Amino acid sequence: MTKTASLFGKEGWIKKADKPIGLIVFIPGLFDNLKLSVFQEIFNIGVDFDIFACNLYPGVNLEKPNEGIVDFVRDFNSVFEEASKIYDKIFVISYSFSSEVLLRLSLPIQVKALALWSPSFFYPQNIVSTLSDYENNKDVLKHGNNLIGRRLAKELDSLDTMSQVTNLSKPVQIYTSLDERGEKSLANPDIFKLIPAKEKTHINLAFRHQYTRKQVKELFLETCLWFGQF
Repeated sequence: MTKTASLFGKEGWIKKADKPIGLIVFIPGLFDNLKLSVFQEIFNIGVDFDIFACNLYPGVNLEKPNEGIVDFVRDFNSVFEEASKIYDKIFVISYSFSSEVLLRLSLPIQVKALALWSPSFFYPQNIVSTLSDYENNKDVLKHGNNLIGRRLAKELDSLDTMSQVTNLSKPVQIYTSLDERGEKSLANPDIFKLIPAKEKTHINLAFRHQYTRKQVKELFLETCLWFGQF
């Protein structure tokens, strides 16, 4: 895994294929740090795609605690704008909360298909009411072992997902997880019905929201196989 500070204007990691048929952009979930997470596994698999991945929000920047979804959207719109100057075919994998960012992006024509892994917009959110202030800092909240900006936490509780999901017009595969007991899918089928993409597939995963390395490998290979059809 090679780290770059300049590719597409955003710091991240890149892996080049010998003869790539396109680029996969992987966007992890809230608080995921790619350097430490199971999603490193995507760089250990040989596929016919270049892969670019970067952290979405590994935790609040105490110097800029008021970052919100609009800032993520701006940054990733720039990523895809720059990538589209280099690649004729681009594919996107989002995980968990990054699906909410993906819904709001202005994706160029070079983006051919999307894969949403355990998208958070299928699951109920109730963030702010469960959190407490961080060291009397009114702009920062504690979220388990992580810190989150109050603005972002409030946005998570008031997302206009039902209207934004209609932006999913490109071919899309949506993979939803089992609940914490491993018993049933967490998906809200009403949201899936609103997706206008002519080619859309809903796949129930046989595992929970927090993946293992083995599950990441299996899901990534399956996703790449589907991307290869475009």
